[in-house]
Amino acid sequence: MKLQWINTFKLHSKKRQLSKAQQIDLLSNLCNLLKYGFTLYQSFQFLNLQMTYKNKQLGTTILSEISNGAPCNQILSLIGYSDTIVMQVYLAERFGNIIDVLEETVNYMKVNRKSEQRLLKTLQYPLILVSIFIAMIIILNLTVIPQFQQLYTSMNIQLSSFQKTLSFFITSLPTIIVVMLIIGSMLAIIMKLIYNKLNMLNKINFVMKLTLISGYFQLFKTYFVTNELVLFYKNGITLQSIVDVYINHSSDPFRKFLGKYLLTYSEMGYGLPQILEKLKCFKPQLIKFVLQGEKRGKLEVELKLYSQILVKQIEDKAIKQTQFLQPILFLILGLFIVAIYLVIMLPMFQMMQSIK
Repeated sequence: MKLQWINTFKLHSKKRQLSKAQQIDLLSNLCNLLKYGFTLYQSFQFLNLQMTYKNKQLGTTILSEISNGAPCNQILSLIGYSDTIVMQVYLAERFGNIIDVLEETVNYMKVNRKSEQRLLKTLQYPLILVSIFIAMIIILNLTVIPQFQQLYTSMNIQLSSFQKTLSFFITSLPTIIVVMLIIGSMLAIIMKLIYNKLNMLNKINFVMKLTLISGYFQLFKTYFVTNELVLFYKNGITLQSIVDVYINHSSDPFRKFLGKYLLTYSEMGYGLPQILEKLKCFKPQLIKFVLQGEKRGKLEVELKLYSQILVKQIEDKAIKQTQFLQPILFLILGLFIVAIYLVIMLPMFQMMQSIK
């Protein structure tokens, strides 16, 4: 079972056969079909008629794999769902109710896609305007601005220091943008190379130092671990069994690391809350919920509610950041327009005054 799971995961998890919207539709329909008593084979007989996979033979392969005993998690891996979603379904098949987990996964994917679309919609218009503006700057630098500068020189119009600075900035802007893009790309490549060489603990610490993504990273890791803990505790799974699942039945590097981390510190006498607290990739509230839930004996219920709170926090964070970014982009665009006006129009006014 372990080898079959890991081999399927490695071969297919990175080859996405459907768009994100289609993935959501497939999971939603699969959940409904299973809820109405369809078998996995019957469900995919129906779903294959609705879906167009990138690999035209995949529909036949899916039915063949199910006939040979492949569970739902392996089929989703074949289709190209993310490692995290495949792992959630695997745990549900082993310890929980797969229909409940599919419903939660669909809800999460919808929220995540909605946040991505909102971010794209928020940034799309100002970014298009900025792109058009940059194209205009390049055209002006090649045509209009040199002629104006030549005219000002021939008429002995003296530009102020401020106007000279603005003029230099406008004429140098395309070069500045290209240089910034090159530097940004080089820094991203260097950071990626450094990141790949780090062990998992250092990778976590590295990401948590990146302000722009650390918040999302922490929310996502907390959300999925919370959902997995709900399945574990709901079925009375011990910490040692959790360790076994993460180490021996997952090809996800983070979960393997988490399993070994739990094993190391549990052997030293630490409880689950204390171990999770040592890792900075989890929200502090998770530890509080685990501690309170253990005392009240309703841990899986409280964690279930907390996972729903986390989904709302992810959505709220995306909304807040997009609302923050859009005015900044428009402000930058406005400053560029004012700069062009000052560079071109003010000397013209001076020229008109000198003619008078």
